[in-house]
Amino acid sequence: MNKEERINNELWDQLEQQIQLEIIKLKTKEDNRFSLHPEVIKCLNKYSNKNNNHDRNSGTTNDNDKKRSVDHDTSLDSNKRIRKGIDMDRYDTESLDVSLLQSMNSYLDHQMILLKENGNLNKTIINQWAINNEFMENNVYVIRDAINIQETHLKQLNKLLSMD
Repeated sequence: MNKEERINNELWDQLEQQIQLEIIKLKTKEDNRFSLHPEVIKCLNKYSNKNNNHDRNSGTTNDNDKKRSVDHDTSLDSNKRIRKGIDMDRYDTESLDVSLLQSMNSYLDHQMILLKENGNLNKTIINQWAINNEFMENNVYVIRDAINIQETHLKQLNKLLSMD
């Protein structure tokens, strides 16, 4: 993927996230019962600020950038870029067990998806809070119904006891 395609993909991702952010803001204005956790609001604000900084700095380069020496190991840098934030010392990469290596690779891929700067972590948190809010709202109705049923049963029992 060349630089232009990568930038276009990043812009589309940012646009999609901005649209989702606006939808969430509209939903919260429409429905006072729908509220986000304070930490989610912080993440959303952080995301908005990050996009503004990216827009200002995109396309700028510094002529004083550090250059690598000839014997520099580029595979190490590419591995660090791919596995940014993941401690590879935890995993037995020398193992010959195929199923172990497959599960380890799957786990590392999952970690990478979550650690991406504009990855799914923000979306996951937002979606989880929306699901939790809906779940709690539904449970409130179920509990109210159960309380009403219990109260009617108690009234009926009190009537029966008062008749005797």
